[in-house]
Amino acid sequence: MNSTSHYRAERVARLLYQEQAKLAVINVLTNGEGTCRWCGQGDIDVLCLDHINDNGKRSTIRRSNPYTALITRNYADAELFQVLCASCNLKKEVLRRRRKWYSDEEEYARHHYPKGMVRPAPVH
Repeated sequence: MNSTSHYRAERVARLLYQEQAKLAVINVLTNGEGTCRWCGQGDIDVLCLDHINDNGKRSTIRRSNPYTALITRNYADAELFQVLCASCNLKKEVLRRRRKWYSDEEEYARHHYPKGMVRPAPVH
């Protein structure tokens, strides 16, 4: 096996492991449903982890792949995450940025958050 094919085989193995790790974490966090918490989207390619309380920079998960990090840590801090699709994750960020313009958090939440969604803690 030459070095190019060896590199390719390692890369394929790494990508496969990362894909399996993502699927495992999403299944654990969604109790086997494997869907977006907000809209129910089930396409694994667009599902991602979201920090519920918008504390990504302060998170204890500091690896480049949060899925393998959660598995390595035996799902410690898993309650800090939820599974959202890319569209809902973007929507949540837009709402977070818009939220600072409202003085009444509860009024804002009634008008802007989908029913059943986990709202982040208010920013003080």
